[in-house]
Amino acid sequence: MSPREVVFAGSSHPAVSVVVAAWGSSPHLLDSLAWLGSQRTAMRYEVVLVLNQVAPDVAEAVAGGVRGASVISSRSDLGFAGAANVGVARAAADLVAIVHDDVETSPDWLDVLVGSAAAHPEADVTGCLVADAGAAPSASSATPVEVSECAFLVRRSVWESLGGLAEIFYPFGFAVADFCARVVESGGQIRLEPRATVRRHRSGRTNHRFKSVVMDLNAELFATRHSKGRPPAVAPAPGSGRGGVSAGPRAPRRGGGKRRLLVIDDAVPEQAVGAGSGRMAEVLGELTSGGRFAVDLLPLVVRERADPARVAALGVDVVSGDLGRLLRAEGRRYGAVVVSRPHNWAASIGKLRRFVPEVPVVYDAEALFHRRLARQADFAIDAPTVIRVAREAARLEAIERGIAGEADFVVAISEDEADFFRDNSPDPGNVVVHPPFLAGASTTPAQLARRRDIGFVAGWSAGPDSPNADALEWFARRILPGVRARTPGARLLVTGANPPVNVRRLVTPAVEFLGQVPSLADFYSSVRVVVVPTRYGSGVKLKTVEAVQFGVPTVATTVGAEGIPLDDRGAVVVVDDPDRFARAVAALLGDDDAWRAQRARVVAQSARWVERSPGGVWVSLAEELTGAAPPGGSRR
Repeated sequence: MSPREVVFAGSSHPAVSVVVAAWGSSPHLLDSLAWLGSQRTAMRYEVVLVLNQVAPDVAEAVAGGVRGASVISSRSDLGFAGAANVGVARAAADLVAIVHDDVETSPDWLDVLVGSAAAHPEADVTGCLVADAGAAPSASSATPVEVSECAFLVRRSVWESLGGLAEIFYPFGFAVADFCARVVESGGQIRLEPRATVRRHRSGRTNHRFKSVVMDLNAELFATRHSKGRPPAVAPAPGSGRGGVSAGPRAPRRGGGKRRLLVIDDAVPEQAVGAGSGRMAEVLGELTSGGRFAVDLLPLVVRERADPARVAALGVDVVSGDLGRLLRAEGRRYGAVVVSRPHNWAASIGKLRRFVPEVPVVYDAEALFHRRLARQADFAIDAPTVIRVAREAARLEAIERGIAGEADFVVAISEDEADFFRDNSPDPGNVVVHPPFLAGASTTPAQLARRRDIGFVAGWSAGPDSPNADALEWFARRILPGVRARTPGARLLVTGANPPVNVRRLVTPAVEFLGQVPSLADFYSSVRVVVVPTRYGSGVKLKTVEAVQFGVPTVATTVGAEGIPLDDRGAVVVVDDPDRFARAVAALLGDDDAWRAQRARVVAQSARWVERSPGGVWVSLAEELTGAAPPGGSRR
């Protein structure tokens, strides 16, 4: 980015604040700021510039050439909604204009926009006419609400009363349409000011295919949130502490004997991927085993065609398209629906209750997502990230409390997390615990001659800010040097396809990435120690359970061992201090007797799990809900 200087006068008492959200390479940012600085106005205004994971040259250009603006920097991607929320929180004026970093504002744009707001006090949001460079201006056509997110003005009081933009619309698209829809639903008004014109200089920063997928997902989410049949938003009743849960047990829904189930998750599951994918593969296997149920799987996030062999091995039919059309299709009648993960619940429950209100819906609680984010905030290194993560944690907690009140059944993987859903459910007896013991795992041979190295099993679908990314970086930088000082030549082997860039930078002769391994059993047979250095997260860490079931001595943090039902607490070595963690790993690498003793404890624990494996919980629950078995069965 070429150096140049842009100067704003600034004001301690501005009539309007202009929030500029910049992201990535932001090639037109300095031009956009220059156009803002050339406004023909005597009005006092301030500029709040949010640098949302911008490229280093952009940050340098701003630091060296922009004067008089309030600058907020975030090293993680807040998404457009998150960046706008952070910017408005910093803004001082009662009127706030929000613009993208590629927008060309006309010289009288700000005067026209603020004048329109003054002349129309009934308007809570004022939109602009927008054109791509070289085209005629028009209203937004990308969303159902004619206010483009690239340039609009909002009254702070309305913004704060509605909680700003919903960050669930990540990373872009439909956040402003959703906000405007909420304004109208709450009795407010939206106005388009035809004299306020801007032009967009699109830069092609985003891959077209990725943009298309994001817009399709967010369009579906928008439709779910604003369809006439959706349930009311969850809001705690005064003094209840119950997240708006209705009083008393619900009338039970039953599927009328239909043997077809619908399962909604992010993607077609794969044992070696992580992020709960292996566990979901086992759930599907349990449901389809022996032809018990026909199962349709609807992936909402990763919609690319899955490997046919993997789908065949799961025994499911992968379906695609709009959920509403699927529920209305002839020949697709479901006895029960299973939804995994809170974002999929939020995107689905409105249509499920609208189109198939008689069908029971089960929530698969593979983790408490809000708890993971609340812990993540403790490790954030900049204020915008803390704000973003804390807000997202609060949003997800509201969703998860609402799930407890709305789901017909909840299947949790630990008693601790089950208690959260019981405390927020009108019928606590409909919360079931199914520990995540893997049916396909068995103790690997104790052949020390074949074992070397340290293993870290991970999935990378959650991206650069995931607990796995943080855990690996912490281990590689803070713990592994201490291990190698005690056991020279020690290596860390890391599994998982497509690790993010910040993780790949950790590659050294001591850290090797294997990608997606063809056989986890072979991997566990080759490593001498497994580490689970997770510092934040929620739920039972399946990688810890898996390592114990495969008979490999494991060193974990307190969070990495959380919720695991250990009869022998020493079956997993639990340490949080980096130096003690390094000593524990080095002892298992360098002392054969110590390794054999720890291996015996691990194998004994695995055997106890096999003895009391609950088995059949999902089948029993599905049979009860579909009417294929008497109510009450043996699901507990």
